[in-house]
Amino acid sequence: MSYLTHNEIFVNPNGTSLKGNIKCGYYLLVTLFGQPHKADEHKSDAGWDILFLDDDNHKEIRATIYNWKDGFNYCGANGIQTDKITDWHVGGNHSSVVSRIQEVIDTYILDCLENTITNSNKHFEEA
Repeated sequence: MSYLTHNEIFVNPNGTSLKGNIKCGYYLLVTLFGQPHKADEHKSDAGWDILFLDDDNHKEIRATIYNWKDGFNYCGANGIQTDKITDWHVGGNHSSVVSRIQEVIDTYILDCLENTITNSNKHFEEA
C-alpha cells in the first residue's frame, strides 16, 4: 500500500472527520509517517496527514492521525507527554482509513518479526 505524508507533500485535512482510533506508540508512528506536525496546538499536540494512493479508482483517500484532549496543550501539566501517548484518533475522508492505517502498522510489525526470526535462524545455522 503506497502513501505520502505531510512531510512529502501538502495533504489537505479539510473535509476529514473522526473515523476511529488506533493503539500505537508515538515512535512507531514517527518511523512509519515521519515527524508529526504540531496539529492545532490547542486540543491536539501532534498529528500526521497521510494521502493513500488508491490505484483502483484513482480516488484521493486522506487520513489524519492525532491525539485529542490528552496532551499538554489541552490538559496543561496534567497532560500526557506526546511521546508517551498511545491512543490516537484517526480521521479521514473515507471509511477505510482506520483499516488502512492499521494495515501499515501491522505490515511493518510483521516485517520486523520476520526479519528477527530470519536473523535468529541464520545465527543458529552458523553455530
